[in-house]
Amino acid sequence: MFDYKLLSALAAVVEQAGFERGAQVLGVSQSAISQRIKLLEARIGQPVLVRATPPTPTEIGRRLLNHVQQVRLLERDLQSQVPALDEEGMPERLRIAINADSLATWWAQAVGDFAPSSICCSTWWWKTRPSASSACAPARWRPVSAPANVR
Repeated sequence: MFDYKLLSALAAVVEQAGFERGAQVLGVSQSAISQRIKLLEARIGQPVLVRATPPTPTEIGRRLLNHVQQVRLLERDLQSQVPALDEEGMPERLRIAINADSLATWWAQAVGDFAPSSICCSTWWWKTRPSASSACAPARWRPVSAPANVR
């Protein structure tokens, strides 16, 4: 199966004519995009880019680039036919770890002040404090209510 993070890295490097600009488009570091290209090459067993200025795809790189471009077109076409699949309207998820004291005192009010009414928030904390002996035991969770303007 294809790893589309790796294929997206290849497409970004070729389309943006460089590793640095490709990384900026994907919102990752230049090192991360370079590692993705190396991993793709390791999985395929041959180079996918000619490392020149600008980088150009090898024959197999062109095939992979063509594939990822076709997948993008198919996804765009499907999103226009099935609007529920459009990720543009989907909320982002941000996970935050916070200690119990902060959670009990100021966190809910702080989130309530900044959270739009459309934000979805659920907070969970350990019902029992994990110890060295229970660290591998299944966690028991208890929901904590969110501020009124956060659902």
